Amino acid sequence: MKRSREATVAIVPEKKSPVPPIAALKKQPYAPCADDFLLDELAFQTLAELSVINPQFAMNGLHNAWILKPARSSRGRGIHCFNKASEIFGHTSVRRTKFVAQKYIENPLLWEGKKFDIRQWVLITSWNPLVLWFYDDCYVRMSTECYSPHSLSDRYAHLCNRAVQKRNGGYDEVEGNIRSQEELVGFLEGVEADCWLSKIQPQMKRYIILSLSSGQDFIRSRKNSFEL
Repeated sequence: MKRSREATVAIVPEKKSPVPPIAALKKQPYAPCADDFLLDELAFQTLAELSVINPQFAMNGLHNAWILKPARSSRGRGIHCFNKASEIFGHTSVRRTKFVAQKYIENPLLWEGKKFDIRQWVLITSWNPLVLWFYDDCYVRMSTECYSPHSLSDRYAHLCNRAVQKRNGGYDEVEGNIRSQEELVGFLEGVEADCWLSKIQPQMKRYIILSLSSGQDFIRSRKNSFEL
């Protein structure tokens, strides 16, 4: 007598996802919970810690913008801004020169909505020992277009060099988009009282000394001559 074979079938109930589908979420009204407030508190705490570690954190922005400057160049030639690594590598790989890559300041101090550069004269009369003279007055170069981090290719908004700006239709041939130190100090007074003499100019002197000292051993010193 043959025995019949019985098949055992296990029925596994369908697992329900702990996360409801997107369509269901959209229909449900959102109600803040304790975890949301904890996340906000942690976010503010993290931002505060970043500001202590990197005082310029707020200037970096959210666009991942970088500025590339070719070595041994001047007058704004070959300077470009990018926000993608592929663009940076694509630009540098086809050019036989070295570049300086810097994180771009995406939230700069603007004057009438435009970027500006402070131009300062420094006279070097000796490299070893290092002797330099800091001229009391400076001047400011203004861009001709309003600044925006969304238009990194607009050289008239991002570079203040005269050689670049003079090609734009908004360039003032008489004034050359130049502002005096007196005008600069007046503008800065509206930002922070006495910041020019107490903070900015002393820092300029400090960084000039540091930058020249870093290259002091690589400069060929010539007696009875000076460099600007």
